[in-house]
Amino acid sequence: MYVQDRSINEDAVKFQAGFPGKQGVLPLDHKTDTVRRVMHTGYVKGQEMHHVVGIDQLSPLLQGRSEQDQRLIVNALNSHGIRTGHDMYNLASMDDELEHGYRKDRPTNAHTQLSNMGLEDRIFEGDELKKNAAFKQSLTNLPTATIIQQVVPEFAAMIGGPSIDVARSINPNITTVEQNKQIYAQEVELERQAELAAHEAEMIQEQRDLYNQIEPDKRSGYSVERLNGLLKGVRATQRL
Repeated sequence: MYVQDRSINEDAVKFQAGFPGKQGVLPLDHKTDTVRRVMHTGYVKGQEMHHVVGIDQLSPLLQGRSEQDQRLIVNALNSHGIRTGHDMYNLASMDDELEHGYRKDRPTNAHTQLSNMGLEDRIFEGDELKKNAAFKQSLTNLPTATIIQQVVPEFAAMIGGPSIDVARSINPNITTVEQNKQIYAQEVELERQAELAAHEAEMIQEQRDLYNQIEPDKRSGYSVERLNGLLKGVRATQRL
């Protein structure tokens, strides 16, 4: 069941993008110096930290699912160029009065634009508000496979992408959908290489341990160097 609760929503989008099953956890509190220091666009003291793609928009896809499924959905979103939660690429520093907050007299403010486009429910009333709540509930009830295969591409096109465009109209240094796709691909590749290096190191250590167990007069043909050479061949095969 979907619950409209900020803390629950923040917990639902806590996983980082990255190699499947290996993602870390994003800070649950984004208004800290630690997070501000790594924001891609930088932080201006006294300004609001705007989520480029809103947590409340993302959470119906993730809320109530297992952590494994949440990780899979986060990766699917990132593969479509949508950064999530308190990710450094999903945060932007904005002046609350002149750029960020919802104000009828500030049509260019981020939340005013998003609300007028129907991407936020802050101006919904009556039946409109009920329909929006029912829609969020219907997303929560869908199987994870359906979310990944059908909902994520539509979310990226109809909500995530437009939300990024709104934020970029205020700060053009915010990464685009295509740039986010490239960043995600680089992150996954770096983690893949790290996984492979760790696996190779483990195999080499195992071979050294085996080598040391062989009686000295029977070690001919079993040098660690030779075994390491064989491992390089395995690595080359794995890259094909």
